[in-house]
Amino acid sequence: AAHLADVVRTQAQGNVADIVTVTGLPPESIELVADGVDVPRIRELAATTARVPGRVAVAARLVPEKGVDDALRAFAHARRACPHATLHVLGTGPAEASLRRLAAELGVADAVAFLGHVPHDQVLSELAAAEALLHLSHMERLPKAVKEAMACGCVVVTTRTVGIEELVRDGQTGYLVDVRDHAAAGAALEMALTRPQEHARMRAAAAALVAETMDHAASVRKLVGLWRRALAARGQGQAKAAGRGSHDAVTGST
Repeated sequence: AAHLADVVRTQAQGNVADIVTVTGLPPESIELVADGVDVPRIRELAATTARVPGRVAVAARLVPEKGVDDALRAFAHARRACPHATLHVLGTGPAEASLRRLAAELGVADAVAFLGHVPHDQVLSELAAAEALLHLSHMERLPKAVKEAMACGCVVVTTRTVGIEELVRDGQTGYLVDVRDHAAAGAALEMALTRPQEHARMRAAAAALVAETMDHAASVRKLVGLWRRALAARGQGQAKAAGRGSHDAVTGST
């Protein structure tokens, strides 16, 4: 199917090597088009949302591989230095009951709100209100929640997964930690919460990176351009085939 396709597209540079291995396609034939986020809408909501000191967000399905348990442990670590910190968990899933129990065991249940499934605009408003996002998933490919949080000016603490370096440059546009290293995540979160003024440059750099490379409208324009190019190439191929068929018919009749 890949060899028959007019366009082969991926959203992350980190995927290219896997696609080459599986399909045998040359890497230069694979088009990179980001799964963009609605930057203008995010800016509109962020402009009308007040940042809440000490607020932390998690936006993920509540399943083990999303590492929400690690996020709770990291939050508990940071809260020792920032006792006014609060955590809003956005999402539902089968692990919710065990995560609520863990929050109680860690002594942070009073500071953690499980908001369940919320509309997308509310997710964006929650991210704009938060000082930091904890996204400690075990396996991701440029997660949308990270892009949206960065566009909101939120300090992102996330795990080193495939392609994440295309978004988060450690110490510049966010913080990267190893999978399951909730102690390192807690230390990074503590810095974000206790030194907000020092992170102004990081917030601005993160928002600028997403606007420049992950904007939805720009991605759509690039996709439309690829489709138009593919249609034009197919049309030229069909015209050439029709021309050859006409020539053959004449030759045959002669």
